[in-house]
Amino acid sequence: SWLLDPLRGAALGLLLAGLLAAVAVAGLLARERAQAVATQAVLLDRLEEQSAMLEEAALLAGLGSFTCDPETMAFAFREELFALWGVPAGSPLRDDPDVFATHVLEPQDQARVVAAFDEGLAHGGRHDVEFRIRRVDTGEQRHVRSTVEVVLGPDGRPARITGAQLDVSDLVAARHAAQDAGALHRAVLAASPDVVFVTDVREGRPVYVSPSVRQLLGREPEEILGAGTEGPSRHVHPDDVRVLAQATVQACALGDGGVWQTRYRVLHQDGHWVWVDRRATPFQRDADGTVRQLLGVLRDVSDVVAAEERLAHAALHDPLTGLPNRVLLAARLRGLVSAGGPRAAVVYLDLDGFKRVNDTAGHAAGDAVLCEVARRLQTAVRADETVARLGGDEFVVLLRGRDDDDGTLTAARRVLRVLDVPVQAGGSLHLVRASAGVVLVDGESDAEQLLADADTAMYRAKGLGKDRLQLFEASLRDELAERLRVERLLRAALQPVGPVPHPRGWPRLGLAYQVVVDERGVVVGVEALSRLTDDDGVPVPPDLFVGVAEESDLVQRLGAHVLERALRQLADWRRAAPGREALTMAVNVSAREASHPGFAAQVLAALERHRLEPADLVLELTETSLLEAGPTTLATLRRLHELGVRVAIDDFGTGYASLRYLTELPVDLVKVDRGFTAGLPHDAACATVVRAVAGMAEELGLGCVVEGVETQEQRDALPGGVHLQGYLLGRPLPADEVDLGVRLARR
Repeated sequence: SWLLDPLRGAALGLLLAGLLAAVAVAGLLARERAQAVATQAVLLDRLEEQSAMLEEAALLAGLGSFTCDPETMAFAFREELFALWGVPAGSPLRDDPDVFATHVLEPQDQARVVAAFDEGLAHGGRHDVEFRIRRVDTGEQRHVRSTVEVVLGPDGRPARITGAQLDVSDLVAARHAAQDAGALHRAVLAASPDVVFVTDVREGRPVYVSPSVRQLLGREPEEILGAGTEGPSRHVHPDDVRVLAQATVQACALGDGGVWQTRYRVLHQDGHWVWVDRRATPFQRDADGTVRQLLGVLRDVSDVVAAEERLAHAALHDPLTGLPNRVLLAARLRGLVSAGGPRAAVVYLDLDGFKRVNDTAGHAAGDAVLCEVARRLQTAVRADETVARLGGDEFVVLLRGRDDDDGTLTAARRVLRVLDVPVQAGGSLHLVRASAGVVLVDGESDAEQLLADADTAMYRAKGLGKDRLQLFEASLRDELAERLRVERLLRAALQPVGPVPHPRGWPRLGLAYQVVVDERGVVVGVEALSRLTDDDGVPVPPDLFVGVAEESDLVQRLGAHVLERALRQLADWRRAAPGREALTMAVNVSAREASHPGFAAQVLAALERHRLEPADLVLELTETSLLEAGPTTLATLRRLHELGVRVAIDDFGTGYASLRYLTELPVDLVKVDRGFTAGLPHDAACATVVRAVAGMAEELGLGCVVEGVETQEQRDALPGGVHLQGYLLGRPLPADEVDLGVRLARR
């Protein structure tokens, strides 16, 4: 028993210890279970919270899900899906299993949706389909993308079917907008004549060329892109390759938004060159800012270039004849001066009698004559020589130097001789000759001075009788300076006289009067002659200043001045002494003056102003000017003649074909040139001419005045019935010194 008691005590101790341990473990387990329950409650709360958040996110995103029972094929739709379809809460449609097919899905898309679903059932996996729905609440059409996932079981039949629908209306709208924008972009590129290109600068090749390249170059975009690094540059004109390369470098150096423009030529498929305008700007850059791609456009500017070339040609050429004009002539003349070598020549031509062509045949015929003259002049020169037209009927020929000056002058004469043959124009033949001035070129010459010198020599040729060539001499420069001085004097003298008299030394324009007497010595008329004195009171020769007036724009003003003062003087003489009603006043008129449209009105107004009759005035025109007068001038003279104004031919006998035209011209008087009077009484030929003219005038019923009667012997040698004018009867004198009494009678 002693042995059993300890054992029992130990066992009891162990039992008690086990009980205590079990109680402790049970408490620990109870605490852990309570903690686990609490944790599970927290997790459930969080799960519900996240689920609510997901549901809210799905609603906001337009995402709804559904499930389908593989056995019954019954669908279960979540709330978000009803919200997507616009089926309100409490609607009986929510209990309709066919709500989607019958009330939501657009009928036109039903077959496509069914086909996608059947595909999933047959093969499993995920399948997407896009379709349109009609919201139940608003009737608004929306675009939806549906994803159905079918999990197949071991037997190959669907074990689980789930799916979701997402509102992609905004995405579809954006896609359509992008498609529309792309279509518009393609249409714009196709319709635009400009070629859009993108060039990879590093690879040196185009990566995009718009379809408009077909219209520009007749080439397909693929042909350009397939050319590799050469690209369109292989079709660039050889002279423009460097231009294009430099333009690319310049464009790459630009900042964003900068544009570099250049122009060059590209070969069209059919073989002609097309001028293009290239505008390029940086398009893509590397991270370090280096330009990787250039974007640009090519525009066909061939028409622009052609127009610019036409304008440039027009700026340097005469529009009628196509010859170089003054600007181009001056440039070529400067080149000729600097070239050196044998002395070249400048030939300045002015056509003689060209005005008659315009007046008799019309300006169209005149233009035809000018074109033919231009053509002929070009046939007379070498290919490297120049024929230019300065305007009107003035031409200049630049001749390169021959072996010596004589050879150069011979070439200049040959130029003049091409005009010997009459020109056919306006249905008639026109003999158009030219007066020419020639100046030889040397290295010291100035281009403008050469033209001026040749022009001066040309005027000397005209003064010597026309249809000739005059070599420039230094003395002619002095003559030109004198003519310019006289023009200045004449302009100053024709200025209106104001309330303050001209200062002492001012150039003065006055009139002198020379009487005309009949065979009895009675004064029957007076001729008004203009006189000009310079600043120092020195007379200027009448032939000089009248010639200057003819060449400038002063002839109308000079003629009006003389006419006004002469008629005023005639009226004064008549008022001063009775019995002078038959006294006439003769005034010299140039053909240029008479051709002015207002000349007849000016004459009639002056007569009326001074209360004179038309028959009181005699208008004197030289024979040459009358013979060269055009229809306008002759019509004006005929009108005045019909009204009673008398017309006289001055210097009669110095022209040609005088007798043939005498009956056709509106003439009352002929004035025998003083050259014939000078030969009297000893020159039998002169005496014969004077008698013949006097007799012819009498037969035609015209008056006859013999000019230049300076001696009594000349006076006595004249036939009877003529009127006389000359120093013997009276020199030209100021008005207050003219004696209108009886003059010298025949012995």
